[in-house]
Amino acid sequence: MLGICLGLLLVLQTGMENIFSIQVPLDHFNSGSREITIDYSISGIFDSSKPTVFYLEDPVDSAFGYLGIPTELKSQFNIVSIQGRYQSNELIDFLENRNESDWELNYILLNQRQVSEDLELIRRKLLGNEKVTLLGYSSSATVLHYYLSLYPDQVSTMISLSPMFFDVEGNLSFWNQFSFIEEKVEYLGADQIADFAYYSKEDFFNSSKSEKDSLLFSALNQFKTDKRLGFSELKFKSIPLRVRAFELLYPTAPFSETTSKTLKSFLRMASPIFDTFKKKTFLVYGLNFDKGLEFEGKVVFIGGAFDLLLNPKILDVMAEFYPNSTLLQLRDGHALRTFQSWDCYSAFLEAFISNRQASKIRVYEDLKKAHLLYLKSDYNSVKVKN
Repeated sequence: MLGICLGLLLVLQTGMENIFSIQVPLDHFNSGSREITIDYSISGIFDSSKPTVFYLEDPVDSAFGYLGIPTELKSQFNIVSIQGRYQSNELIDFLENRNESDWELNYILLNQRQVSEDLELIRRKLLGNEKVTLLGYSSSATVLHYYLSLYPDQVSTMISLSPMFFDVEGNLSFWNQFSFIEEKVEYLGADQIADFAYYSKEDFFNSSKSEKDSLLFSALNQFKTDKRLGFSELKFKSIPLRVRAFELLYPTAPFSETTSKTLKSFLRMASPIFDTFKKKTFLVYGLNFDKGLEFEGKVVFIGGAFDLLLNPKILDVMAEFYPNSTLLQLRDGHALRTFQSWDCYSAFLEAFISNRQASKIRVYEDLKKAHLLYLKSDYNSVKVKN
């Protein structure tokens, strides 16, 4: 937008986390739009000689728990965590203080296209013509893939961990790995089922029926012991959360319907927007997967072979859309908890952010030694119905 104020203001410093604000248009596609303030934070002092990594704080990810970013990385790279319009008090107050919820407007001002334009303004302010590395996890990864489709020339590397592409699973009719378990956990509510599926990391598929049932019993007991307070106690009235749930489910068909108990929580969050959309259709921004073919940089996909929330073969499909991609399936679940607790986790991320071949080979060998790597040949041994 012409005449936009890109003034950068340091507003708070807490330890090594410096929080900055930037003015962006309320609506990037309305030439008369006023501006709002959004925030992002940088670990330590920004050093233009270091690679810069963008990490987006997404409302769905916040419900489950953000990706753990090792402290060691913060000394080697400019780690920029973007709170953005999802956490803009100015924007949320504006939307909440209206006499009646306007879900079309809520979507218009919080959709992933608006967020992507915000990201680009932050990139220009910090880096000018230099490229950025994207670090995406679960729901935030899908937004960053969208940004990448708009600005492929501004990105050097995309590291995508467990991207939440429900549309790929639905449109290609992949079976959901949790479907055979849902009938055995009828006593759990939809929110609890989604939470369990997100965090489960057990291999329920390469085992006999008795072993599978024993694993499930043990995992459910652990789930009860953990007494997580995240997803099942969300404030479902959160406007950014509802918008993200709508974006994640919108590409699936038919609209606002699902037989999956795992997705019912997402559907409940998104239902006001789906109801509005059925009465009056409006423009929805979805990812053009073919745009990935134009990206010349590196894309690294990392997923859990035991993911209950999404079929892990989704990453095989996604990797096909990027000419220069690497796919690693780990013996882990959607949340990648085992991977994040691995003692070489920091070294792994450092190797792929810096894109040093020797380091990548070393951490790949470390993955195999730790028995974390799930080989593609193992796909054919997955058992579903026994």
